[in-house]
Amino acid sequence: METAMVVTGGTMNFLPLSMISAGNNPRKHFDRSELDELEASIRANGVIQPIVVRPLEGGGYAVVAGERRFRASCAVYGLEDGKIPAVVKDMTDDEADKVALIENTVRSDMSVSEEAEAAGKILESVKGNREESARVLGWPLSKLNRRIALLNLIPEAMDALTERKILVGHAELLASVPKDKQGKALSIIMEKGLSVQDVKKFLITASTAFKEAIFDLTRCGKCNYNSSIQSSLFSESIGENERCTDAECFKAKTQTKLNEITFHLKEEVQSVKLIEVGDSGFTKLMVGGASGVGVEQYEACKMCAKLGATVSNVAGEVGKVEREICFDTDCNMSKIAERIKAEKAALKAKEEKPSEKVSGSTATTTTAPKTKTEKAEPKDPKKVADLSAKIKEYRRKSVWEIAVKKELAKQIEKGKSFCLDLLLSGNGNLMNTDLLVGFFGKITGEEYPEKGYSSHKVGAPDSVHIMTAEQQDKLFAAAAVSVISNSGFGEERLKKVLGFLETDLTTHFKLTKEFLELLTKTEIEVVAIEVGLDKKVEDFKKLLSGKKDDLVKGLMAAPFQFEGALPSFLNYK
Repeated sequence: METAMVVTGGTMNFLPLSMISAGNNPRKHFDRSELDELEASIRANGVIQPIVVRPLEGGGYAVVAGERRFRASCAVYGLEDGKIPAVVKDMTDDEADKVALIENTVRSDMSVSEEAEAAGKILESVKGNREESARVLGWPLSKLNRRIALLNLIPEAMDALTERKILVGHAELLASVPKDKQGKALSIIMEKGLSVQDVKKFLITASTAFKEAIFDLTRCGKCNYNSSIQSSLFSESIGENERCTDAECFKAKTQTKLNEITFHLKEEVQSVKLIEVGDSGFTKLMVGGASGVGVEQYEACKMCAKLGATVSNVAGEVGKVEREICFDTDCNMSKIAERIKAEKAALKAKEEKPSEKVSGSTATTTTAPKTKTEKAEPKDPKKVADLSAKIKEYRRKSVWEIAVKKELAKQIEKGKSFCLDLLLSGNGNLMNTDLLVGFFGKITGEEYPEKGYSSHKVGAPDSVHIMTAEQQDKLFAAAAVSVISNSGFGEERLKKVLGFLETDLTTHFKLTKEFLELLTKTEIEVVAIEVGLDKKVEDFKKLLSGKKDDLVKGLMAAPFQFEGALPSFLNYK
């Protein structure tokens, strides 16, 4: 075997084929018919253009450029006996890869997928500089961008393109959808032999118009899944009209926006529901008409925990908000029926004005008209169907219980009666004995003899008997007060005690920032109007349309008498 003289720096040599191995070729697919043509040319004319190789550390050479010529020569001359003209150059791995990429990309028979992979490697080698990559490859920047965009294809799709099993148009359309959707689409295209136009029609159906979006589209403007971007890159796309081909991303952003809308609505109303197609169980709260509850009831319903808003997730209306929605249709229907019944009764009373004939005379007497000093009978207050849990807790803990405790401490005799009633009704166990024993010590200065008294112990009535009347009164008051915060003492009983004590809650209540912060904006509006606070604030409606925090601050800064401004829903009557 003839030994080759190797001269580095670009000198051409005839090297034995046996000393050469395939290099890191970006070309993966070698067309059999084209190789056959090349082999026939080499038999007739020899290898006209030398290949480029680089020496390997362990001996021999690796092909840098010209692998097709190397393969064809092996087939024609045989690996053991053949030789091939070659230019030997010392190169690093990176340099060799770059030369191989450039050499292959300038050849017309390199597949589009191979060009895409080559472009990606060149782009990486120049640290993402697209202008420099295009210059190195000798491509216009538009071609580089088109090839880089194809790198969004999954390996199976790239292989199918390389092997000419799908067209470039198929590949460009596949590259415009997320990778997790490409596998199934590729299988369908290949199994059913779908045309490029068939795939395009399907993608248009599966995509979503950005005009339907309820979220901010700023980032979507440059997204590769935006059809307008795709149309600027590919010859095949679903059109210039802006559509999103990433359904999951569009859905996720929509859901995030719906969550944001719902979050802000919860500042306004107690109940918020995201509605889908077919959802029911709610209705619009109306004032008048066939479905109206009447003015008074309408205002009362605004405080109900079951009044709120809906946010639509129905196609064509996504993100649409409907306010003043009642989520208790049975209650709503009963309020409508009550309003209709009351109106009929009023109409009947008007038609049947009271008159009275005098016996034996045609004279009649009618009810005299009301004088200016007469007052009309007060209307029955409309009840709120269901207050929110937060308001109920505040009403009991921060208003009713505090007021009752103060009144029991003042009204000693009624406090004693309350304690005796507890004993007679079998509810004496609601008294906090530990608290009373401790209070006994504070009052008398002595420890109760049977601390921790229970039914099996004797007790110390003599110790209680020697207390002064004033000390006993204090202990009775403490006993009564100890019951009020007991969870076993129900709300109805608490209301009854409030009435028994003839409690005027306006003397115990003050409208505070903490209270207003518990409420939704709708509830704050109801409270402000009821107590007259809205009249003390400039631009109340404008303030109401803003943030809840600003609304509360604005109301609390008003020149208003906050002491005693008791909203009706906090009363026990």
